Order: sequence, then structure tokens, then C-alpha cells
Amino acid sequence: MLLDGENAVVSHREIRGRGLAADAELRLMDSEQPMVVVVIDAHHLVRLGMRTVLDGMSDMAGKIVVLEADGVEDAERVVAARGGEVNLCIIDPGTPGNDARAGLAAVVGAWPATPVVQYSVLCSTQAVRDAFQGGAMGFIPKSMASRLIPHALRLVLDGGRYIPVEILDAIRPNDLVRSSEPRRHGSLGPGAALGHLDPQKLNLCLTARQLEVLKLMGDGLSNKEISRCLNISVGTAKNHVAAILQLLGVANRASAVGLLYGAGIPGGDRNE
Repeated sequence: MLLDGENAVVSHREIRGRGLAADAELRLMDSEQPMVVVVIDAHHLVRLGMRTVLDGMSDMAGKIVVLEADGVEDAERVVAARGGEVNLCIIDPGTPGNDARAGLAAVVGAWPATPVVQYSVLCSTQAVRDAFQGGAMGFIPKSMASRLIPHALRLVLDGGRYIPVEILDAIRPNDLVRSSEPRRHGSLGPGAALGHLDPQKLNLCLTARQLEVLKLMGDGLSNKEISRCLNISVGTAKNHVAAILQLLGVANRASAVGLLYGAGIPGGDRNE
């Protein structure tokens, strides 16, 4: 488990996939245009609870527009009425009488460039697999403490993926590959041999954002310095570093950097 913020605990693993551009969160914060989030759930009280969480995200206060809908068709109507732009979609696709996979597919089809987070009562290994293979960028169980939800959403907005801690150990990278994407190798596993890593395999194992963070680690930057270079929060930088260590199967930053240079990949470019 990872400490992110003063008293919040967040666990996750990031796998390659769709998402906003790497600096999406910063651009949304700096832009005069608000971030538009659509929350789709059959139950009004659930939508109200998520609206409260979104309204309380202090680093985006006053710049979030929350649209509520009780189903995908309703969501399409309310989004179209506001101009058609959506920056994030949060959905419980398992509405009464509907198949969860079909509901998720409808949302992904409606807004293919928008990151989608599934918000669900059911938090099983298969449910998480179905969500990510269907195109979701995050999976948040409804039992999750509300104070932790903003951390998961920030991770998704930064181009990563969020997986709940109770499912993390049961999930493998190939479980999370969208059905239209090529299969991936998965984590390198413990004891990966330093100096004998194919660069292509490293690219398959890490997202582009994670590789960027790893290169900055190779330059000797701390989490705080990485956050400044990439215009992300220190907590998000810590999460990226922890995910990199997990996916490379190593215990510390030095071993991860050894794999980077063993693959013949130079360090990152610092914009200072």
C-alpha cells in the first residue's frame, strides 16, 4: 500500500491503455474551461455521493461540472445538451436489467477518447477483468472510502489505471488488455537479469508515462523533482515509481534504473 497525501492510503497498478494526454490534469486545472465529468448510475443517492466527492477535490475546486444520468442514453442526452464534451466518465454499468459489459461498451463507444472509470458494488477478479478488457481505465468499488476516490481519479486523469487493492494480487497485465489491443508480456517478475533486457520488452511492460518517469529516475531525480518536471503531484509521482518497481519485479530504484540502462535506453530530458 502506498501513502499518498497526509493520511490517505492508495494501492494501484498502472497498465498501458487509453487516456487523456500526460499533462491533462494540469491543462484542465489551468484552463478557463471546466472539466466535465458525467456520472452514470441508476440510483440518485449514489450519483449525489459521487458529486460530493468531485466537488470536494480541492485542487480542481470550482472547475468541475458534474453531469448526472441514470443510464447511457440519458447520459448522451445531457452531454449533448451541454455541447458534447466529456473529460471523464464514471459509471456503474450494471443497472437493473442490463448487462454490465454491454453498458460499459456503450459508454466507451459513445466517447472513445474519454477515460472511463467503473464504479461498482461487485468487486471480483472477473468483474475487474471485464471492466478493463471492455475499455475502462479504472475500477472503483463502492465500498471504497470517499477520501481515497480523488486519488484514484487523479491517477486515471494522468493516463494511468486504477485497480482496487483487494484485487491487485489476483490481476495480471494481460487481464487488463482491451480486447482490441495486442497481448502484453506482463511484469518481468522477481530477479529480472540486469543488463539483459530487450528495450521492446521494457516498452511492453511499462506505459509511456511510466517509462518517462523511469528515465527521470535514471537521471537521479527525487519524487519531488519528477513531479515538477512532469507537472504532476508528488503523490502521483510516488504512485508511478511504486508501480514501476512492481511491474519490473525489483525492490528498489537502483535496480529499476539498472534495467533501464541495461536495455540501452538513455535517461530523460529535464525541462528546467
